[in-house]
Amino acid sequence: RGPGPGGGFHRKLTYLQNLEVLDLGENQLVDRIPQEIGKMISLKKLELHNTLIEGQLQSIYNLTNLEILNLTNNFLGGTIETDIGNMLKLEKLDLSFNQFTGEVPGHLLNAISLREIVLSSNRFTGKLPLIRGKVKNPVVPKHLSRMILGNNEFESSIPKSIELMKGLKELRLENNKLSGRIPEQLGNLKHLELMSLHYNQLIGTIPSEFINMKNLTRVYLHGNQLVGTADFIYSPQEYITDCGFPSVTGKLLLCDSCTICCNSREECQSNQNYTVGALTPLEFTLVMSGGICGFYIFLFLISYVMRSKVNH
Repeated sequence: RGPGPGGGFHRKLTYLQNLEVLDLGENQLVDRIPQEIGKMISLKKLELHNTLIEGQLQSIYNLTNLEILNLTNNFLGGTIETDIGNMLKLEKLDLSFNQFTGEVPGHLLNAISLREIVLSSNRFTGKLPLIRGKVKNPVVPKHLSRMILGNNEFESSIPKSIELMKGLKELRLENNKLSGRIPEQLGNLKHLELMSLHYNQLIGTIPSEFINMKNLTRVYLHGNQLVGTADFIYSPQEYITDCGFPSVTGKLLLCDSCTICCNSREECQSNQNYTVGALTPLEFTLVMSGGICGFYIFLFLISYVMRSKVNH
C-alpha cells in the first residue's frame, strides 16, 4: 500500500479466497469495484481508501466476515442496500467523502460489534440510521463509540431511541437538515465526550438533562434556532451556541458557560461571560498575572534580605 502509480484493480487478487487482509489504500487505482471481490469471503479487513475507485457496493455485501471496511474519499455512489445487514461482524465502517445517496437502512445496526460508523460528507437523506419507535428487546451495538453522520441531507428529527446508544463517545450530526427539538434522552449518554449538532434546523430549548453528561467537554449547537438558557454543560472545554447578537429567533440564547457565541450572521467571537471557575477569562488572566508578579516580588525580597545578612 501507499502512494503509487495509476492502474486498475488486478482481478487475479480475487482468486485469493483465503486472504484475510487486503489494504490498497492511498493508491490511484482509478477503477470500479470488481464483482469478483465478492468471492473473497475470508476477508476480515478491506482498505480501499483514497484510491479513486468508483461504482457501488453490491459485491461487497457478500463479504460477511468483514470486520473493517474503509472506503473513504473515493467516487463511490448509489444507495446502501438492506443487504448490508448481512455483514454481522462489522466493527468499523467508513464510507465518508463519497457520493452515496438515499436513506441508510437500519439493518446496518444488525452488526452488534460495531464500534465506528462514519458516513459523513455524502448525500444521504431521510431518517437517521437509528432504531425508531417502540421496539421490544431492541438489539443495538453496545460498543458503538463513534457515530459520524455530518455533512449530509438527513431531514428527520433526532429520535428518542438514541439513548439506546449508551456507549457513544462521539456524536456528529452537523450540517444536515435535522428539525424538531433536541430530545432530553440525549442526556442519558453519559459517556459522550463530543456532540456536534450545529447548522441544522433544531428548535426549542436545550435539555437540562445535559448536566448528567459529566464527560461532555466539546459541544457545538450553533446555527440552529434554540432559545432559553444553555448553561447545562458540566465543564466544557469548547462550547459554541447562538448566544451572540443579533439572534436568529429574535430572543437571545443565554449562556454564561459558552466559550464562543455566534449570531445570525454566522459571526462568532469569544464569550466574555465564560468563566474559569467563578472568574471570567479577563478576571482569570488578571488574577494569574497578579499571582506571577507577586511571586517574583516575593523572590526579590527574599534575595534582598539574604544579601543584607551576608553584607553584615
